[in-house]
Amino acid sequence: MTFGRVTGNNAVTWEPDRCDWYETVKLNYGYNFLAGLPALRLLPDWTSPKQKVPKTWRIMDDILSFWQGLGIGGFRCDMAQMIPMAFWKWAIARSRVRLPDVFFMAEAYNDHLKTTPGDPCTALLESGFNAVYDADCYHLAEHVYTRGNWANDFDRLFRSEPQYLTHGVRYVENHDEKRVCSPIAWGGTGRTILPAIMTLVYASGKGPVLVYNGQEVGERAEAPGGYGGHNGRTSIFDYTCLPQLQTWVAGGRFDASLLDEDSAELRDFHARLLPLLQHPALDRGDFYGLNWANMKNTTFGREPAEDTSGHWVYAMLRHHAHSTVLVVGNLSPTINFYNLCISIPQHAFNWCGIQTEKVRARNLMWKEGKDRLFDRSELMDRGMAYPLKPGEVGVLELSEA
Repeated sequence: MTFGRVTGNNAVTWEPDRCDWYETVKLNYGYNFLAGLPALRLLPDWTSPKQKVPKTWRIMDDILSFWQGLGIGGFRCDMAQMIPMAFWKWAIARSRVRLPDVFFMAEAYNDHLKTTPGDPCTALLESGFNAVYDADCYHLAEHVYTRGNWANDFDRLFRSEPQYLTHGVRYVENHDEKRVCSPIAWGGTGRTILPAIMTLVYASGKGPVLVYNGQEVGERAEAPGGYGGHNGRTSIFDYTCLPQLQTWVAGGRFDASLLDEDSAELRDFHARLLPLLQHPALDRGDFYGLNWANMKNTTFGREPAEDTSGHWVYAMLRHHAHSTVLVVGNLSPTINFYNLCISIPQHAFNWCGIQTEKVRARNLMWKEGKDRLFDRSELMDRGMAYPLKPGEVGVLELSEA
């Protein structure tokens, strides 16, 4: 035997380096991965009842069956693009015989480890997954603070990837990425911007959202979490602690009064936003970006030296049946857009079916807020006045009045 083991990231060596996944062992799914994509053609036709499948397939199916038998109704599959699509089709189909609405979510990336030509996320959806990670949305949001992207850039992303509107898993934190509130990530302004980033990322799609452990109290990952050191992450694989979350848990008391003011406010914001995502317009609605209609609008969050709007402010409509929701966020960590106005063009009103001259706006984030009435012509011309402090958002239900 030349090599005794292969690491989880396909390193065939007796001496894996510190970045190899040496704590994992690659499973044999019935093909020679060293031969590349052509070897996948040798996998069995799983749709044939007489065709035997590889032993590993049967073992993995037994594992899925075991957990389903304990009442587990969903699975997150790590680096799913590394596994043959033929296996996923077979395994997910068998899982749905046992439980028709079992949920499969794929963490997957279009990288050199994929086992399919083209975009593996598309192949995974075709294989039966309910949702796949929308890494592009995460990175675009991050790049607003690290690479100079504008809020306007979200329009291009949302329009060009329709599959992610429906099946994309939207997130602002996961175990692989730096914490938003870490002092060394997101320009060091995470606590201020997290509400706006989270709202725009979560509210722009129909797919599921991911809330990472401790996100709701603003974990900062300041202490070294194992061998990763001071890298802005809580941990990759090592055991560690979550100081902010532990303060709230308090030995099982779950007492928000023990949190500092910033953490308590952030947790309250999560408690208000996440239920709103079940609103019909946000859960099942189509998407309409408004930034294109406001780029010449001087009151749409424009800095003094800029001649185009949409650097820090993003606005969108979501619409389903008779429900329409306007979402707007100030992504700036420092600028107070006290004179912000959002123009809604005639085309948008036609799109969502609002034709009356009076338009009612109900603030969904604050139950104590009063409804506001606007002239539709005013919203098309001057726009809706909605001042936003740094990191603030508005989620408003629009209806005919």
